[in-house]
Amino acid sequence: YLEKHPYLFFIGLFYYVGLYAHNLAVWFGDRKLIVEETFVMAPYYDTPVFYAYLSILPALILFMVTVETTFYEAYKKYYGRILNGFPLQDIENAKNEMYRVLKHEILFMSQVQLLVAVAFLFLGVRFLPFLGMTQDQIDIFMIVVLGTWFLSLIITFFLILLYFDEKKAAFWLIGSYTTLSFLFTLLFMGLFNQYGGGMFVAAIISLYLGCRILISRLNEIDYTTFCSQPIVYKEKITRIERLLKRFGSLEE
Repeated sequence: YLEKHPYLFFIGLFYYVGLYAHNLAVWFGDRKLIVEETFVMAPYYDTPVFYAYLSILPALILFMVTVETTFYEAYKKYYGRILNGFPLQDIENAKNEMYRVLKHEILFMSQVQLLVAVAFLFLGVRFLPFLGMTQDQIDIFMIVVLGTWFLSLIITFFLILLYFDEKKAAFWLIGSYTTLSFLFTLLFMGLFNQYGGGMFVAAIISLYLGCRILISRLNEIDYTTFCSQPIVYKEKITRIERLLKRFGSLEE
């Protein structure tokens, strides 16, 4: 399956690395601590980032509860009409309904996540000093919370791209964020001695790219659905499968 769907492996890899790419970049800086000559960390940065990342949980839960239920029904209806040979007008109506539901759910999720971000900013400023965090760490917390709002939308966009089997587009989106987050964090640390700003700027740029990619793929959905598939499906046998079958035949 790795040979058949390599993009899925790299999507997962870049997704998990991307979540902490800015932390990894900070570990290359002067703020890092090495424990027992083995474990690397940067409590100055990692601690406020941990609290800031808690703000993304409502968006992930909301995606599972609303987007993956409400949107899936419209998504299933659209492709169901295609597979069952409905008239073109019925397919177009289902597609427009799917777009309407998708737009509504993304807007609703972004609004809820924005309210959560504002609440976290208020609570962080009020209570984080009691946890021993300095003003510089609270500033990091605030900017990462705002960056996390953009990140929640990026994650939503790339999951929606996977719904439409746009693995290559999803790879470029999440790969862009991972790369930009790491590089911008190094840049902001080196030039401005500023922490958190690199992740924030990377999230804004990646969200813009995600909007462009998602809109482009949705505009081409008819071509992707009807024209990009092979007329006659033929099962592909990978090199690994051939190798395993050869070993199996030798054993026999």
